[in-house]
Amino acid sequence: MTNAIDKDVAILEAVARQGGPHRLADLARWTGVTKPSVHRVLQEMAKIGYVAISEPGMYLAGPRLRELAYAVMSGDSRWSETATVLTELCTMTGYTVHFAVGVGAEAVYVAKLDAGGPYGISSRLGMRISLHCTAIGKCILAWMDAATLQGVRDRATLERRTNNTLTNWDDLIVELDRVHTEGYAVDDEENEENVRCVGAPVFARNGRAVGGVSSSGLTFQLAMADTPTLAVSVRSAAAKVSGLLGY
Repeated sequence: MTNAIDKDVAILEAVARQGGPHRLADLARWTGVTKPSVHRVLQEMAKIGYVAISEPGMYLAGPRLRELAYAVMSGDSRWSETATVLTELCTMTGYTVHFAVGVGAEAVYVAKLDAGGPYGISSRLGMRISLHCTAIGKCILAWMDAATLQGVRDRATLERRTNNTLTNWDDLIVELDRVHTEGYAVDDEENEENVRCVGAPVFARNGRAVGGVSSSGLTFQLAMADTPTLAVSVRSAAAKVSGLLGY
């Protein structure tokens, strides 16, 4: 590497390589930088959110790097088409629509469309959300391979957000099996009181669930009995976004 900037950029490009999270040894091999130097750069990048540590010795793109990527993609035809899909879902359902991507043991909102009206959902772009108590998060967990899911179990605390939050892994695993079977997840006031949400997974080219699309409404607007019908539209939108990502 000719200078520190070249080295840092090469490491970031390697971290963002498809199929992550990646081992420290692989990142060093791909970049030609020594493991101690790669480790030092990764630790500094993790402090400012450009790198996320999914488990000891495993690294992937952090929320700030992903936000930057999506900002750049705003001029990309795929992002334009994704925005169209999300807008159509929002217009058709009348509910708030989110698109979030997984970052380690969390997910980050990269798109939000409000349906309008007097009631809103208290979310924002760049906001981090837990996986165990959100519809998109449960979709990400439900399609994780066993080893990755075990890594999340080893380090994640199932924080109680409301009285409906699942805080026991055995109960959550049963729920994830249902999500995987039915192809969608429901957040029934598990992350925020008075808010109900239906989400479906978004897959990348390699078949990995990298995020999800969701439709959210207040409980007096969206009854549990209506969630299966809403799920049909949400799954369709998520499938279209997956197709734009090459799946």
